[in-house]
Amino acid sequence: MLSKDSKRKINFIKNYWFDVLRIDIYTYEEFKLNNFNTLIDELLENIALLENTPKITKTSNGLLFFLKEMTSYIEKNHYFNTIYTNETFQIKSEIKKISSSNNKQDIKSDLKYLKGIIKNFKETQTFTIDKMLRELSFLVYDNKSFEINIYRIKSLVNDLISELLRAGYSSEFLQEKVYLANKYDFDKQNMIYLSLKEQFQRKIETLKPKNRFRNTLVIFRVNNLKTMMPYEINDVLFYNPIRSDLLEWKFNQKVLFIEEGLLERKEMEILDKFRNSLSTLSDSDWSEIKYTDAHCRIWLKKINTNLATKIARKKVEEVVNTLRYTYNLDHISISNECCIRYGLQSRSPLFRARDASKYTGGSYRGFELEKDIRKDKLDDESTINTILNSDNIMKDWLMKGMRSLHVGEDQDLYINKFIHYWIALEYLVGIRDTGNNVKSSVLKNGSEILTRNYFRTEIINIYNQLKATFHQKTNKITVGETPIPEEIKNLPGLSDFMFSCNLYTIADNLFKFEKYCTSEYLIFRLREFSSVFEKIDTRGRFISKLEISYKSLLARLYRIRNKILHSALVDEIELKLYTEWLHSIVIALCNDLIYRLGEPDLKDYEKWKKEAKTKKYSLINYN
Repeated sequence: MLSKDSKRKINFIKNYWFDVLRIDIYTYEEFKLNNFNTLIDELLENIALLENTPKITKTSNGLLFFLKEMTSYIEKNHYFNTIYTNETFQIKSEIKKISSSNNKQDIKSDLKYLKGIIKNFKETQTFTIDKMLRELSFLVYDNKSFEINIYRIKSLVNDLISELLRAGYSSEFLQEKVYLANKYDFDKQNMIYLSLKEQFQRKIETLKPKNRFRNTLVIFRVNNLKTMMPYEINDVLFYNPIRSDLLEWKFNQKVLFIEEGLLERKEMEILDKFRNSLSTLSDSDWSEIKYTDAHCRIWLKKINTNLATKIARKKVEEVVNTLRYTYNLDHISISNECCIRYGLQSRSPLFRARDASKYTGGSYRGFELEKDIRKDKLDDESTINTILNSDNIMKDWLMKGMRSLHVGEDQDLYINKFIHYWIALEYLVGIRDTGNNVKSSVLKNGSEILTRNYFRTEIINIYNQLKATFHQKTNKITVGETPIPEEIKNLPGLSDFMFSCNLYTIADNLFKFEKYCTSEYLIFRLREFSSVFEKIDTRGRFISKLEISYKSLLARLYRIRNKILHSALVDEIELKLYTEWLHSIVIALCNDLIYRLGEPDLKDYEKWKKEAKTKKYSLINYN
């Protein structure tokens, strides 16, 4: 029988799992979506950049800052310290030796020795994901209490998700496929509910090696490349997706049903006609077939199916770029969408909706936008009036930042998104008009803005989670019908809890909400926030820790920016993750600037920080 503590651990893991995968700068915590291996990869990249310089000191290229971050990770980590005790101790000792050296001392030989140790450590690791899954199961089912294991579990879940992302699993897969609350029972022909334990065990099974390595076929559309006769270059096969007869005749392969997801609607209609009867095809149909964009496919043997798209895209891009340059083929490129087939399973886009339509194109919010604008124009403090009626320098920063943000959001490639988001970031912290040093301004101004906003944002997020909890518990259709316990409604400012609240009252009474929570992770968040809010003497330490966490993230984004600009070598998985972090930061900075436009007498950060350390409610007050 499952113990009460094991049930609580499984409950915590499920809710924390989804929170780790949520990219929101105000959910960021130290080392979120990073583990020892991702830090090692980054350190090796940094060393590679420094190796060719005549002299290396510990302050070169932000090395000391990163080594301190790495040391902090090792000291707080559970998994790597447990499984690789001797190796982590040796790496930590070498890092400490370099960190304690003189600022002007040449550490080139020490860094080379450290590089050898960590490369050897990487090679000695085997079946990392499987070992993490076993360790997580052990922590769940051992006889230690929930309270004793909670921080170990929290550390390990973050390490596991980071390793899964590193291994090529998409965040969408880890959110949608790993945890399923229901499954279809073919014998009973009905959906059955899975208990938390069954969900947890299903997750472990889903991530085992036997479900990861398969022979895989990956298919792309090659935009603007036309062909009738199939041909092959470096294991990449190009063909016309409608002329399946030629593909079968020359290469004994078939056009697959899943490829229809790469076709346009008109092409799909012609394909149906081609399959049914050639005699029904008109001259214009044959012309459409002739000028249909080619498809290309590549077979990958015994590959991690989650890495298949990345590996296939790189191989196909090499061939397509070579073709484009050699034969002067303007505008050809491979599609963002692709089809994947492994074993009996397949993944493909539903369809290629390229037909422009006044009914499906564009963006609008119903037909009520005019009414919303008319209402907001009458409110002097509305967002639209705050922005448009302002005339100071911060409005210029905001306008330039928003323009770059929107250009970035409209890009298809993550590298282009990242570049435009970074430009927006520089505008939003005022760098481009003040002429200050880019790195120091981003780290200082960015971390101060995010830290100042964090506490108020967190208590608002907790309030929203509590509302959702009450709503779910009662199964009411509308929020207005949700009954709230009397002891909550009787608190000052909470009589209409589902529609408004007093944040001071919620912060003062977080312990009263615990018994109504079904999520162990939400209870954990209530206690963590309450601890900082109530223990005023510890606030300074927590604020400083938060500043350092945000500075570490911003420093990592700055290093990625430099890699893009100077070497253009950025891992695709890493780039996607940090582009999303950067996007979240830019949104937060836009919101901060809008607030500042409406509050011209805002306190400076140091004054706010001083009051937040000593005055109870100042922590959740922005001004």
